[in-house]
Amino acid sequence: MTKKLLTGSNRNTAVGGNVTFASKTAPAVRNRQYYAVSMTNHEIVQVTTGTGVRDLLLGHKKNVAFRFRDNNIIEFNIGALLADSEQGKPKDSASYEKIIASIPAELKPGGMCLDYNDSRIFFSTRAGENSSAIYSVNLATSKTAKLTEVPFRTGHFQANPFVCGEIMYCWETGGDSPQRMWILSVDKHGKAINRPVYNEKVDEWVTHEVFAGPDQILFNVMGHIDRLRKNPTGIMSLNIRTGKSKLLGQAKELGGYWHAFGTPDLKWAVADTFNGNIYRINTATGKTKLLTTGHRPNTQSPFSSQAHAYQSISPDGKWILFNSSLLMESDIMMVPLQ
Repeated sequence: MTKKLLTGSNRNTAVGGNVTFASKTAPAVRNRQYYAVSMTNHEIVQVTTGTGVRDLLLGHKKNVAFRFRDNNIIEFNIGALLADSEQGKPKDSASYEKIIASIPAELKPGGMCLDYNDSRIFFSTRAGENSSAIYSVNLATSKTAKLTEVPFRTGHFQANPFVCGEIMYCWETGGDSPQRMWILSVDKHGKAINRPVYNEKVDEWVTHEVFAGPDQILFNVMGHIDRLRKNPTGIMSLNIRTGKSKLLGQAKELGGYWHAFGTPDLKWAVADTFNGNIYRINTATGKTKLLTTGHRPNTQSPFSSQAHAYQSISPDGKWILFNSSLLMESDIMMVPLQ
């Protein structure tokens, strides 16, 4: 049983009680905005306005969000907006915004994420035709520091939600990468250590990595092409400190699993398939349970326009939030984890 909420692509809020999502008013409209929906009364409040809205970085410690506008970093007080909206007295967008930092004008932020303690934003910028540089900007001092440069395009930036100064990102190709997953850690002196994670074989296709604990990540070794099945495929768990990995299993459906997410205690993993089935996996036993089905009803191709599930688990561990094409092009739905 699933519960339809709204249309868009979802993100969890920092404080809880709301889901923040991105949406467009019509398929032909390219300018997207962010909205917040209350999990109590399902009221939807528009959070951003204007053009050029890109990533919205939700605060980990308080109910604010951060975004770039040109080369300024804007802090947006989502908590105040939602409180005013609940009283029926929302103000204009500028009332909730303040510029808290800026970066050099020549830098054009691409992938980005917010450090776990909300003190800095990590971001990348193109450094050449096929290279990228990764920077951090301190939100208190506005100091921008170059951390490393890599000979490829980067993407899928995410901060470790348990450890400050550590991010994971990928070699972005739009398909298979020679070495997809990378970890960058910054120590208390500002020294950056950049390293690959899980050394891939030539005939492995790694994708959709996500943190699942302070030291643990989940990712998928794809099995949707015949040549890839020469190796074990499916959802993998990896300790990024020791390098120890564990194969959690592979779906029986054509193409196998696609995206993954896990509970912080690593008791459960959740994975979806190309035809839109979502499974719960017991990480100790490998036993699976089908939770909901049919969310990509007209395709089994990863390259079609139907929704990617990108499932996540609620902070209380009770619900799975995911994207679905079961009813419309892209709805946000929930299903119980247990």
